Amino acid sequence: MEQNISLSSNFLVSSVSLETLLDQIESRFTRAIEKRQKADLQEKLCPPNETCKILNVSKVTLNKWDKEGRIKSLRIGSRVYYKYSEIMSSLQTLKRYQRVA
Repeated sequence: MEQNISLSSNFLVSSVSLETLLDQIESRFTRAIEKRQKADLQEKLCPPNETCKILNVSKVTLNKWDKEGRIKSLRIGSRVYYKYSEIMSSLQTLKRYQRVA
């Protein structure tokens, strides 16, 4: 038998089994961790060599696209990086520029 005690309009206390409570906590932590990992990946900074591998292009082509504004880069000091999220969004844009065989 489950008993509910309302503490306020924002909280509800109920009697549940320890196993159920642990399952719910684990589920919420898992979702929170997955969400955080996804956000971290989107903000990951990739150096040019990694970006070239992702896009399957040479460094010359990557530099050309950067100068043309087809892909955005970040400069930190003398180093160049590309946001993972920018790489993924530019993939859609760059597909339009590929030659049709």
